[in-house]
Amino acid sequence: MRRVHADNRQGSLTKPPPDGLRVDGNLARGPGRLTANLERFDARISDLLPALRDSDLLVITADHGNDPTTTSTDHSREYVPLLVTGARTRAAVDLGVRPTFADLGQTLASVFEVGPTAFGTSFLGEICES
Repeated sequence: MRRVHADNRQGSLTKPPPDGLRVDGNLARGPGRLTANLERFDARISDLLPALRDSDLLVITADHGNDPTTTSTDHSREYVPLLVTGARTRAAVDLGVRPTFADLGQTLASVFEVGPTAFGTSFLGEICES
């Protein structure tokens, strides 16, 4: 896996996604708006995938879930998407319902070789070929 450094020599952990690849939860309120935003995202992701290098690992997720059928701005669902891809990932791995979002943190700690975190279980071995 390619390591990402804050000084931008190899990439950035804080760089915003390219235009059209961010779906703001508040903009997704309402099934029609959610559908439109997901279609816009799908159209742009096809531009990103060919740009990935063999050592890249792309993770798409969210920090919370919102039910698009409610008018509330409160976080209304505990499940979030977790999509992972890259040249070295195994195809069609079902990560199931993870017991904690900390599993992603533990996985990224493994990728960046920063040592284990206090919580979570890495799923890097489940998704990546050695």
